[in-house]
Amino acid sequence: MENSFFNNSIQINTKHKISIIHFDSTILKCGNSYKIEQD
Repeated sequence: MENSFFNNSIQINTKHKISIIHFDSTILKCGNSYKIEQD
């Protein structure tokens, strides 16, 4: 059971990291668009 719990934790962490990366890239794109419009 410990191995199953450990594997589930890794999967959750991986999905979380992927979503954070996607979220960060979206903010960067929005930030760049906003700076371009401001200029």
